[in-house]
Amino acid sequence: MSINNGIVPDQLKIAKVVLIYKKSDKKLACNYRPISLLSIFDKLLKKIMKSRLYSYLESNNIFFDYQFGFRHNHSTTLALIVAVDKLYENLDKSIRLLVFI
Repeated sequence: MSINNGIVPDQLKIAKVVLIYKKSDKKLACNYRPISLLSIFDKLLKKIMKSRLYSYLESNNIFFDYQFGFRHNHSTTLALIVAVDKLYENLDKSIRLLVFI
């Protein structure tokens, strides 16, 4: 029903927060990191929705050509290869480049 109606039940939005000790003085609150533990149903719903949304964006060619993050077969290595290829392409055309490193 959540998938069809787009409504997530309030019970699935509740998380149990657990504090994880990081370092130093155990008496100081800043030395703990909060972790939210969600319902398994919430996690499943999110995975289903992510899969459907990704499929829709991919099948309708909505992704930007140079969107490399969070896509299948679009690694950071491929992003670097495309960037270097564009640099060489512009150098071949004698176009001045401003590169920040």
